Amino acid sequence: EEAWSVKVGAIAKTAEGKLGVVTVVLRSGIEVRLRFADGEASGYIVAASLTQATPSDAGYDALLPVVLGLQLVDAAGAGDAAAIERLAAEGASPDAKHYGQPAVYQAAANGHAGAVSALVWLPFRTRAVVAKIQITAKNCCSALLRGWRVIRTSAVTCWSALAAK
Repeated sequence: EEAWSVKVGAIAKTAEGKLGVVTVVLRSGIEVRLRFADGEASGYIVAASLTQATPSDAGYDALLPVVLGLQLVDAAGAGDAAAIERLAAEGASPDAKHYGQPAVYQAAANGHAGAVSALVWLPFRTRAVVAKIQITAKNCCSALLRGWRVIRTSAVTCWSALAAK
């Protein structure tokens, strides 16, 4: 069997046969943490004890939203609005989190007004939610353009408003 590289976003299988998405890689790939389909997170696991899961493994499909969510948070942090739109179309949740921080926080904290806007206006949000957060999104985006101090405050405000939906 060919060796595989343990990386964030990979779907791995534990020695017990439980599938999880790699969310953290530590110590040059020696230890990892997994998030399971039920939302639970593992403790640190020795990466060498894991194998790469395949689409034929039971539970594989249930983990795809977790993978998409991690990719969405990464795209938000990088300011990649096009990737956000693509991932949303593939089923990524706008409420995806990594390290407890939602994608919109990552986008705002890194000064990416376009990514914040993309997250706020994702096509699968209801009109009621869009109406509720429209002003917050505009305030958040304009604050991003005024400087770093305001960005952190704005990100928390934007995050809180979106979480209150």
